[in-house]
Amino acid sequence: MVKRAALVVVGLLAACDQQWKPASVVESLRVIGVQAEPPEVRPGETARLSALLLDPARAGQKDTVLWLSCEPDPYGAGRGACGDLDQLRDPSALLDEGRLPAGIHLIGIDGQAGYSASASLFDVLDAGDPRRLAGTVGTVMSFAIAADVPFTARQEELQPIFQKVQSKEIASQLTLFRVRVSETPEAARNHNPVVDDLTVNGEKVPAGATALIWPRVDNAIALTAHDFEEFEVTTPNGTEHQTERIVVSWYTSAGRFTQDRISIGSDVKAALTGPGDELNGNDPIPENRRGSLWAVIRDSRGGQSWREYKWFACDATAAVPVIASVAQENGRTVLRGSNLDQILEVVASDALVAGGYRSATDTWEGAGATGELEIRTRGCLILKRSP
Repeated sequence: MVKRAALVVVGLLAACDQQWKPASVVESLRVIGVQAEPPEVRPGETARLSALLLDPARAGQKDTVLWLSCEPDPYGAGRGACGDLDQLRDPSALLDEGRLPAGIHLIGIDGQAGYSASASLFDVLDAGDPRRLAGTVGTVMSFAIAADVPFTARQEELQPIFQKVQSKEIASQLTLFRVRVSETPEAARNHNPVVDDLTVNGEKVPAGATALIWPRVDNAIALTAHDFEEFEVTTPNGTEHQTERIVVSWYTSAGRFTQDRISIGSDVKAALTGPGDELNGNDPIPENRRGSLWAVIRDSRGGQSWREYKWFACDATAAVPVIASVAQENGRTVLRGSNLDQILEVVASDALVAGGYRSATDTWEGAGATGELEIRTRGCLILKRSP
């Protein structure tokens, strides 16, 4: 039955007719991450749900996410309500509890969603049954629609939207995610991993700053994260002590990865080949030379987190800013000199300084800052200056 469910999901995803390049390049509606916080709950507790939904093809427009859940199998044998998803082929049924398969429930819309299993889930098991600690999984489904669905409208008003989803005129994506449910003590439960630092070509990207990448060549990228939690697993041979792995999946708005999925801390390294080599199947450099990079991390027990970074494709022809003076004036950082419009951003104390070029005064001005300034340029030179 589980195998059949997997085939149905594949069919649903295929029906969305997403014309992707590599899966790591995001150009249209995509859900690339789903998180439950916390990722492991006791029966009766609630996990908040969130999705990393991207839709560059509809920039500035609202998409819609429907959240559904399936009642889990208390025996942990995979015989929950999500064993048969045939009826979900009709998206209009998602808003009608009476038309959903037994055991599947609508649990939220957009950012307002939470998952919980019945407090009596394990009542069918003896009090000392080890399956209470081993737990089971509850399946969560997010159904993303590339449209602002007005849920206060009548069913007959919503029907044309759902017909366009079925006919693929409106893009959609169904994503399955699992939340662990157990009676494991709080201290031993899983927690979502946390993204730490991104490095590009050996340089740590300061907090809030833009990653600098070179077009047409490989730019080495690496990520650090925590925690690599320790946990115990019961096997036929007894209890095993294990340490989590954390895997990062890379996504970008343009460019290509040499490896788009790696285990953090392994010997396998990734690089982002900057856009600009269209003849060899890469993307053109964006007109404004800007793009986005997403890192989605998953631990080996189902925890998940992510972070977005902005990138800039270096312009080797850009003029080099000449910094004549750096001053703090009325609580503001003021740079004077020439070619200051070629400053991409300014960093101080390893964090971005909010500011920008002012053509009226031919100065770069930003928030007050102390210590040495790191002036990052459109040509990807990094200049160091002190007040």
